[in-house]
Amino acid sequence: MISRPRLSTPELAIPVLKKPELKPLSIPLGKGPMTSVTPVLKKPEVTPATSDPPEAELKKPEIP
Repeated sequence: MISRPRLSTPELAIPVLKKPELKPLSIPLGKGPMTSVTPVLKKPEVTPATSDPPEAELKKPEIP
């Protein structure tokens, strides 16, 4: 078996990086960022009068 020469250590020191902080990919409900840009909107009240769309009034065309 042919022995290969070992590589010498590099002359420049390579800095060791810190491990990144692990954060969840999703934010739990109600735990939004403190500097939220989105305003909090009130939930609209749903009543029987507002739950159905209004019916359209169709007018018959006049024939001359």
